[in-house]
Amino acid sequence: MNIALLMSLASPWGRQIVNILADVGNRIDIITFDGEGDSGYGAGQQGIKQLTSRVHGVHRIKSRLGDKLKYFVGANQLRRALNGLDVEHLVTLYGGGFGTMAWLSGFRPFSIYAVGSDVLLCEGVRRNFARWAMRSASYVFVNGEYLAEQTRRLCPEASVVPLLMGIDLDRYSFSARQGEKVQILNNRKFEDIYNNELILQALKNPVLDPGRFEIVFASGGRNLEAAVDWADRELSQATRKAVTFRGGVSDADMLGLLKSSDIFVSMSRSDGTATSMLEALACGLFPILSDIPQNREWVARQDGFLIDVEDRDALAAALATAVDDECLRERAAKNNRAKVEARADGRQNLERMTAILMRGGHNGKN
Repeated sequence: MNIALLMSLASPWGRQIVNILADVGNRIDIITFDGEGDSGYGAGQQGIKQLTSRVHGVHRIKSRLGDKLKYFVGANQLRRALNGLDVEHLVTLYGGGFGTMAWLSGFRPFSIYAVGSDVLLCEGVRRNFARWAMRSASYVFVNGEYLAEQTRRLCPEASVVPLLMGIDLDRYSFSARQGEKVQILNNRKFEDIYNNELILQALKNPVLDPGRFEIVFASGGRNLEAAVDWADRELSQATRKAVTFRGGVSDADMLGLLKSSDIFVSMSRSDGTATSMLEALACGLFPILSDIPQNREWVARQDGFLIDVEDRDALAAALATAVDDECLRERAAKNNRAKVEARADGRQNLERMTAILMRGGHNGKN
């Protein structure tokens, strides 16, 4: 099937979807804004070159306007780009501005893949645009059951299809841990929604022995510089030595970090079913996650810890327990891997998406 994806090249999960859709036999054209970089984890151009070798073409839309206005102005460029391609279906990898842009372009059929904040944090006038776009979309694929419920509340007329994007289970697999210290990994961006500052604050708690662990913050973000400054000022010398800020890594380096880590921690205030979490579970990392509905779908009490997004002391205690209890981590790893295999096989799920798109037609309302 010939599919056009309106997406950000900076999105690691978006790049993963491209690769799997190509693997299952689709011809893919990517449409993205000019200047989009391979910066999901903050990497350079290598990931883009690898991605573009898998697709039919990459088509860039130019805009000098701000983040909000560019989607409205870019709709005409999107339509012109699609008119020059033999595209059977347009899919936006994220709702929000991309969904609005697809709706305004007039191209049909199109579908939306909603992943979290594009539904959960949609407020004000953005809600109206989101509803109009979802009503006009053939399908609104959503990343998890809780998100599907919230999407139906946002737009009851939408054709909502719960469908986890999933991951490549062959790529994300178990490997032996060999580090002297227990390695903790966080790969969420330093943005307000991801709440990485709570993790840093938890590290001040004396229940955590910095001689037992090391923690890597893999990603960049607008708040990174402030976070590093805070760590330099507030953490003890020993704890500060245990903390590494990578500021962004390539997809290959990210895989290496997953393979070498023992614990995954994310205190996101809002999320869909996070691809980063699925990757961590598949690789056998013990999850310590924010206690939000999306994470409750995945983490049972014996297989990880769910922590209130404001409770740094509970987070510190959970980290200390996980660091000290290797048997706990090993038992959880088997159960969590089985969950991912059962529900989040990216190849299987995106084959299902392709089959749905191939039904053709336009089910939305203009």
